[in-house]
Amino acid sequence: MMRMRLSVLMLMLLLCGAALLAGCAGVQVGSISPAEYLAQRRGDVLTTGKLSTSAQEVLRVIGSDADLCRQDGRACRQALAASAGITDEQRLSALSEVWLQVALSAEKGGVPAERAAAADTTAIEAWLETARHAYAYLFFTARNPRDRAFEDRQTQVRDYYNYAVQQAITGLTAATRRPASATATRPRRSFRKWEAGASTAT
Repeated sequence: MMRMRLSVLMLMLLLCGAALLAGCAGVQVGSISPAEYLAQRRGDVLTTGKLSTSAQEVLRVIGSDADLCRQDGRACRQALAASAGITDEQRLSALSEVWLQVALSAEKGGVPAERAAAADTTAIEAWLETARHAYAYLFFTARNPRDRAFEDRQTQVRDYYNYAVQQAITGLTAATRRPASATATRPRRSFRKWEAGASTAT
């Protein structure tokens, strides 16, 4: 009797072991390259040409998405600036990235010569807005930069600021070297508007 019980117990253990092994056989551990890992964690409009996951989440909260924002950028920026359902960090980082998308689009090639000055003006305006919102995110929100030191989003926004300032300076320098007729529409930015409390929906 005892031997029969042991046999039944051993049979049950073997069946359980087989079931566990069968279950484990379906689990596979994959590996990704460093580039793929960074693309998943840091992918944004600057690195992939598409809005980051963080920006897309904010747009969904306000009832929009990347496609709608691209189709009607002004309405999208106004909604971001006015929405009460997001934090200042979300608002400013998303606005910085959306403006960055505008600047990158304005700088794409294929612009006819007669429209080049207007395209440059649009790009410079967008670079300045990108930098303004990025700076406000970094230094005019509740948390200090050191409080977000290990957050990917701060790294992204810091890159937006650095790149936008570089491009704006390059664009303004190039504009000053053009003939007077070509620079008539050069943007005249009042630095008073760079205050954190200024309108963010222009």
